[in-house]
Amino acid sequence: MELKAVTPKAPAKMVERKLATSTRGHGTADEKAFLDGIGTYGMHACLSRRGYIEQYMQTIPMRVEWGTIDKYEIIEHCKELLTKLGGSKW
Repeated sequence: MELKAVTPKAPAKMVERKLATSTRGHGTADEKAFLDGIGTYGMHACLSRRGYIEQYMQTIPMRVEWGTIDKYEIIEHCKELLTKLGGSKW
């Protein structure tokens, strides 16, 4: 059996600096696109798509920095996604 080389990850400070100097910015449309795909990718999904969206909504009050993302538009988008998936407790 042949072992593949593993690339070490960048130190946390390096990643943090790289994100802080990003010129692109993550906006509302980007966040909606992320939510549209949440729970549909990855080989080891632990939750249903609904479960991931519900957990995302539970973390919304903890998020301090929203940048150019419209928090209330994202909340409504999450509610719409949950409704499409069959009912909503939100």
